Amino acid sequence: MGPSTEPRFCLPGIGCLFYLATAINRYHSRKIAVDYLGVIITWQFAWLVLSAIRQLTITCLLCKLNFDFLLLTSSLNFSAVKKIAPILGIFLFALPFWSGQFLVELSSLVVGFILQLSDLTLHIQDNQILTPWGTIIIADGCSGLRYFIISLLLAYLLCLLNGYSIKTGALVFLLAMILGLMTNWVRITLIVLIGYHTEMTHSLVRDHELFGWILFAIIMFPALYFAPQYKTNLSPIAIHHRFSSWVLLAWLSGPIIYFLIPFQAADKNPIQLRLQNDYADSWAKPGLILQYPPADKILNKGIRHKDVDINVELMLLSAKQKEDKLVPYMGALYDDYQWRLVSSESHLNSKIETLENRQTQDRLLLAYRYQVGSRITASYSKAKLLQIPAKLTNQHYFGFWSAQVICESDCAHESSAMKDFTQHW
Repeated sequence: MGPSTEPRFCLPGIGCLFYLATAINRYHSRKIAVDYLGVIITWQFAWLVLSAIRQLTITCLLCKLNFDFLLLTSSLNFSAVKKIAPILGIFLFALPFWSGQFLVELSSLVVGFILQLSDLTLHIQDNQILTPWGTIIIADGCSGLRYFIISLLLAYLLCLLNGYSIKTGALVFLLAMILGLMTNWVRITLIVLIGYHTEMTHSLVRDHELFGWILFAIIMFPALYFAPQYKTNLSPIAIHHRFSSWVLLAWLSGPIIYFLIPFQAADKNPIQLRLQNDYADSWAKPGLILQYPPADKILNKGIRHKDVDINVELMLLSAKQKEDKLVPYMGALYDDYQWRLVSSESHLNSKIETLENRQTQDRLLLAYRYQVGSRITASYSKAKLLQIPAKLTNQHYFGFWSAQVICESDCAHESSAMKDFTQHW
């Protein structure tokens, strides 16, 4: 089903902050308030680190700029920041730390239960819905994460505008969560029903992005209309304000340091496809074609270890400029429509996954690890963080190691050989 999109909806929050900060600026005195320079410097240091590892999306940058603007306008008066702090929570909904994997599993469970109550000829397996005319897969883009986040954002705005109590706010958030999840469940169920009765020929089966938002509006608008509305008494916030060069210097500290950090691109990526042990050569071919991001070079080698043919690949990438990402965005390594994840386990600095072909039921083992500079990890999140020491030590190179083994039966012997191999690669 549809691809996942990252939510970007911080513009209303930016407008609120700009208007509020401008209004605050009218109420000021000449008293110098630089008590919270440490707050700005700490924030700038965090921005500096995140910028160095290229983790800031456009939404994070806008959040950072507006937060700084707010601090400068109010000169970090604590009473003002305390009043305005809840508005800053809007940006939490735009930060890219939300994950939809749990929602995919939950949607598969709920939609599968609903369809089992019908008399349709369907076979439901994990996140697959098999019909006589084709297969519908509840992929990451069908997690409903976007509806879930925006329903929470709407609930947050209602709480801000109406000044709900904690009890009322908790009920509003709970209802928003239910409606956001329900929107996605209804959407998937309708798509399956439409696909079933049209023998998978309806255009909605292939393109249902707009359909989802229309359904979301139909469900959410009545809830917003009937939400309790309270009058809130707004009073001016007293601000002790005068522009200070120290505040300006603290505000510019992050960009200045980032600009002054030296950068030296590596002439050649030192990571090589050289295995620690001497293995016999093999004509082993990969069981699946991995989906890599754009890379400088991809090396491939077949070896034989413990009577098992292993195909080893190494994807190489190096940063040419300071602005380049050292660890690229790594999406799905394989096609979810063709392969199903059976099991996954971590072994030393590697991750080993057992995959099953959805059509042939053939299985294979896939082991992989990330090398950032001279450091190795099995976690993509840790690899992103390892960019910090790598960039500080001028190790601007990255490698992604992978190994594949095609299983002959239950993968037991192949799994033992793979685990032994990953200790020495």
